[in-house]
Amino acid sequence: MKADSFLNKLKPSLVALATTAYLWFSILALLLAIVLLHIPNASCTSVAGPRSCIPQYKIRFLEVPDRDQDILQGAKGLLRLLSYVAVDLNANGKAAASADYDDVNLVNTFNPSNYFKINHLGYCKEQPSVTKIPCYCTNNLNGLEPISMLVRDVGVQFGITSSKNPYMMGNSFVYAFKLGLRALMDAGKATGTNSNDNDNIFAKYLNTGSESDNDVPARDFSQWQGVAELLTVLQNLCWSVSFISLIEFSLCFLIVISTVITAPAALTGRQRKKRSKRVWRSVDTWGCIALKVLPIFTAIVSFFGVFMSSVLYSSLTKASATHGLSKKYYELQVGDAFYLNVARLALECALVWQTLKFNKHKNKTENDPQMSPASLENWPKDLEMDSILSSSTTV
Repeated sequence: MKADSFLNKLKPSLVALATTAYLWFSILALLLAIVLLHIPNASCTSVAGPRSCIPQYKIRFLEVPDRDQDILQGAKGLLRLLSYVAVDLNANGKAAASADYDDVNLVNTFNPSNYFKINHLGYCKEQPSVTKIPCYCTNNLNGLEPISMLVRDVGVQFGITSSKNPYMMGNSFVYAFKLGLRALMDAGKATGTNSNDNDNIFAKYLNTGSESDNDVPARDFSQWQGVAELLTVLQNLCWSVSFISLIEFSLCFLIVISTVITAPAALTGRQRKKRSKRVWRSVDTWGCIALKVLPIFTAIVSFFGVFMSSVLYSSLTKASATHGLSKKYYELQVGDAFYLNVARLALECALVWQTLKFNKHKNKTENDPQMSPASLENWPKDLEMDSILSSSTTV
């Protein structure tokens, strides 16, 4: 009877400790799953050679039967011509073999059989028609922006064709592309201030005070400036999506740290030693505050990331049929990494719920001495004291 009554006294503390341990380990398990789901964001990256790739989205250019409506026909012809030049320059003064001019050895960025798998830090290209290199991946720090990726791919292929460094060639092409966009953007600003017009090659074509003979080129370059502004907006949107993913990953690590910090006080209920009591009390306080705020903030950031990714993919999909033409020039498919992002958002919502329950239960145990885990440490002394008191009462 005495043992039963003593166990009844300890039952609230045991139940509270079991609940605290369950909530704490469930939070840790959710955090581990969330961190693992961030790993695919770093796939599709390699300086040389293929690597595992879980893309955010995939893109493929389609075959247009009517060449008169194929707006990419001029780009394909130009790349073919430049590929011939690259093959001739790589011949080192000797006549190139006829096999070197085959289509499989030329730049084939817009080939309908190619598949581009794009991720935050790189992309992979599947080209079944090229048996020599059927698939390759490369780093791409421009995020999910497809135009820079295509420019980089052209540079990489020219590097392969001319036996140069493909990675450096890709970087050079992207750098030149960005310089051209910046020059177009600066040309529009220069026309408003009439300063540094001679330093910008496009400024004289965008000058509103030009003569009537230059009206047509001025209109043409104004349209190109609008395209440059649109590409800049697209780049900023893609950078925002990648930056949000980086912030979310950093917040997950901060939540892990705050969860570990709150474990000793929550699971044992011990008070720190007097020497370090003030320091540890502040650490515990900040850990509890972080565990209350960071999961909610992480879920909000993740929601914006998924929302902006959806806006990006829907915009690119709608742009596949352009300018009133009934032909689709490319096909875009959402990749597996996007669905993993949605699953990660669901886990983060579950994490918010678990942390709210954990903090509520922790506050309840701190305010009720009978539920505090610290009461379990003194149970041998309490049992001995109860036996002494009962024996003295009997005497």
